[in-house]
Amino acid sequence: MVQDKLCGSLRELEELCAKAKAEIDKSGKPGPTLLPDEPTIDVRIEAVRRAIALHVNPENAPEIVPAIQSDLTRILDSSTESDFPPPLTALSITGVVDEFVKSALPCTEADENSLVYQLLSALGNVFGTSAYAQFGADKHYPGLFQLIIGGTSTGKGQAWSSVRALMDLVDPTWQNRCKYSAASGEGLVRVISESTENPCVFAILPEISVLLNSMNREGSTLSGYLRQAWDRMPLELNRARMSLTASEYLLSCLGHVTPAELTETMGNVDFYNGISNRFLWAAVKRSKVLPRMSRFPNFDAVSEKIKRLLLLPAPGLVQFSNDGAAAWDKWVYSLTEPQNPKLAAAVERTKPNALRLALLYSLLDERRLSPHLPCRFF
Repeated sequence: MVQDKLCGSLRELEELCAKAKAEIDKSGKPGPTLLPDEPTIDVRIEAVRRAIALHVNPENAPEIVPAIQSDLTRILDSSTESDFPPPLTALSITGVVDEFVKSALPCTEADENSLVYQLLSALGNVFGTSAYAQFGADKHYPGLFQLIIGGTSTGKGQAWSSVRALMDLVDPTWQNRCKYSAASGEGLVRVISESTENPCVFAILPEISVLLNSMNREGSTLSGYLRQAWDRMPLELNRARMSLTASEYLLSCLGHVTPAELTETMGNVDFYNGISNRFLWAAVKRSKVLPRMSRFPNFDAVSEKIKRLLLLPAPGLVQFSNDGAAAWDKWVYSLTEPQNPKLAAAVERTKPNALRLALLYSLLDERRLSPHLPCRFF
């Protein structure tokens, strides 16, 4: 009886092994690791096979078989992780964005998502307050708050280096807008108020966990100032020895974080007080392994197109075309609220963030370069 039960359990385990192996073979990859220091999934499957052969016998089957089955199920479940996040579609990677990705991708381990999201952050800032979309009395400019979420070896920094290289060609002075020291409420107000030459400020936070930890400190004003800055509200800092005011500015934010850091440092208050939903959360992964790379991407052509778009007259208010309005309304009515309360809180500003993205893509539309199509609609 015990022997029959053991044989049946082993057959189930072998089928589970084969299923997990098939998932890996179908993807053409060895599979992700379960933890940073663990071997890849296909190596673990073989280790489980050996464990079955060496250690399972009628005496210990009731204890060993369920443990191995649980381990294999976990391995199988994780074998699909390589499909997340899904790649952006051609609707997002189009025009100058597509040209940038095609030039940068062969020279970096970053994926398309990381390149696109970080490029849009920079371009939204460089367009500044030249255009806006309207929702009631609210004006939405193309400045974005982006949070790039990926592991430590997913190429987040490499993608940003590619964006910086492009922006150096588009506008060599743009780097002066980039600020790296806004890790406190006082620091944020200071860098914005001191940016008198160009009020469009780009806050870069390659270790955004520092900022999140700062927000968690008792008495921190950083979260409140960031929320006000997303809304372009005047910022005021009054201290006994210092008084600062910032108005008529545009703030863009770009942060990098790992999933573990995000879980550990973003508290419940930040999920529900409105700071989380002001950021566009962008999941990224590594596209490939490059042992070395000496070739520098050529951004000459795409940078010239972007410069031409920036030289066009400021469009001011950009409104929906009839087709654009119909597509937008259909999308809005299709939205559903997530069941998870934290996730629901984090996506409450989906519509205004998407409106800013739509505005930015309309500004990047190369049809605007045609003298017969003054693009004030999207």
